[in-house]
Amino acid sequence: DFAADRYDDPAERDLLTPGGRQIILDGNAGGSSLYSEVFAFEWLARCELATLLKTETQITYDVVGKKADLLVEIDGRKVGVSVTRAVTFPFGQPYTLAAATTLFERKLDDLQLATMQVSAADRWTSQMVVAEAYDLQHAQMAMQAWSMLDATTRGATILIVYVTSGDDRFIYTDVLGVETEEVDDAVEPALDIVVRWSQGDAELLQPLDALLASFVRQRRMKLSGEYQPCYRIVA
Repeated sequence: DFAADRYDDPAERDLLTPGGRQIILDGNAGGSSLYSEVFAFEWLARCELATLLKTETQITYDVVGKKADLLVEIDGRKVGVSVTRAVTFPFGQPYTLAAATTLFERKLDDLQLATMQVSAADRWTSQMVVAEAYDLQHAQMAMQAWSMLDATTRGATILIVYVTSGDDRFIYTDVLGVETEEVDDAVEPALDIVVRWSQGDAELLQPLDALLASFVRQRRMKLSGEYQPCYRIVA
């Protein structure tokens, strides 16, 4: 629960565990998911006593392809972790069972490939999906979708779902240093261009939403006069 005082980086980096600080320093393989991975690890470290073994960019594979986000140790076992976010854009919209199902199916496919292709030195014995949920409704849909997946799809994968609350939107946008209202305002006046994906593509929308919002705030469009956003993301 971030209440009204969200995490500020680097000012509050010392409040993180050593593993959380290492994830920030190492970065990830791309996209806009760094802070979600940091706080997924913080949850694992504080609630499951997990130790960070390797970050996403440090894990080695025999084949270039899908990657786990984290390699941790829990109770003496190596665990490959995939972090995801159960969220709907625009914020506040209900999460659907179809969106949650598609999210988990894709994540499990990717994690299974990573498990098969990881090097012997980093091979994990268990795999885990950590889902950060925007609110209780999102968490409930995520857990329902997971329970409805067939056993072959789930395999022996461990699922952890937890709800973030308070000033937590940076977890879902990877944007710090702006008021939460600004993230909404940046995509609200959409006029001319409509970018449309199905709800199942939520993870494609997250980095696009953050990127376009940052362009608006920074006035990076080379136009004369006051810039008016000309896009709207419709999930």
